Amino acid sequence: MTITVKTVSDTYGGSGGISRNDFELIIDQISDGENIKNINVKRIRVQTNSDNGYLSSLQFIYNVKTNNEERTVNGAIRGTDTGILQIYDLNSDEQMKAIAGTYGNDPIDKFIVIKYLEFRTSVGTKIYGKNDTADTLFTLPAGVLFGNSDYKVDSLGTYVVIEVPTNSSSNVTTTITTLASTTSTSSSNITATSFIVLSCFTGILGFIVLVIIVIFLWRKFSRGYIPTF
Repeated sequence: MTITVKTVSDTYGGSGGISRNDFELIIDQISDGENIKNINVKRIRVQTNSDNGYLSSLQFIYNVKTNNEERTVNGAIRGTDTGILQIYDLNSDEQMKAIAGTYGNDPIDKFIVIKYLEFRTSVGTKIYGKNDTADTLFTLPAGVLFGNSDYKVDSLGTYVVIEVPTNSSSNVTTTITTLASTTSTSSSNITATSFIVLSCFTGILGFIVLVIIVIFLWRKFSRGYIPTF
């Protein structure tokens, strides 16, 4: 198995900050000849503002499995790495399912930033930050994070990666070979059937000729003519 990017989500939040792309960080750690088999979120690391409760920073830590080994890859730290630290470690069989949150004006400088996040996993939902009813709701598919950030989490999006078989070409070849074999067998069956029909036709034709000869001789004999051979 290997992976491919199935979809790239829209980006939600403000327009400030600089690009932070976790997928590029993961690719940079892959050596020549290595194939990534899957990428899963291993840890969620969040900090919230101790004064107003809004989201201050976000980081995903990933478990990356290749054809050679499994390794831990740290995603980018988005926002200011200060405040109340909260860490959630996913179980070995726990999967990220979806991400939701809200964005709105920062209470200090009024820039649009992400202030609240929910991470829905196969086990439950983890909530971080403060949800204001006036803010804008967004949802993201589970995946590898990208987006912009500076001293806050300005915007977020995800790459949705899926596993694909590495032997797809073999499956295609097998299908083509099977189809060719079936066609060859069908042709052989048609040839055999044609031979049987032709043999039957020849036999019937010979029988008709024989009957005609017998009738001819009988008529000659019935008139008193005895043929000499």
